[in-house]
Amino acid sequence: MREKAFENKITKWLVDHGIYKANTPVQNKKVPEQGWYFKMWGGGMSESGIPDLICNIKGKFVAIEVKGDGGRPSELQIKNIDAINNSGGYGWIPYPKDWEEFKGNLEKILDDSRRF
Repeated sequence: MREKAFENKITKWLVDHGIYKANTPVQNKKVPEQGWYFKMWGGGMSESGIPDLICNIKGKFVAIEVKGDGGRPSELQIKNIDAINNSGGYGWIPYPKDWEEFKGNLEKILDDSRRF
């Protein structure tokens, strides 16, 4: 699966579970709000290595560096995900093959506040 298609699958799951894109109008929220996310766009004016999706899920900081089949994270992306996890946040670099496990981790965040 290509990276963009996998990212779309992730963001659809987020919205289906009440984690809406930042600035989503209230009338477009079909299920109770559980959090928000925004897409980090890379480019010359942005900080390198920042994960693709930055989320707040039920008060927890979640960062997702999406990778498609065959994709590889940079050293800086790995370093940033490690820093997020080491500081009490949740950071992942999921691949399409890891979807069920990754989705399960997100469900745990929605269910309670235990670390896993």
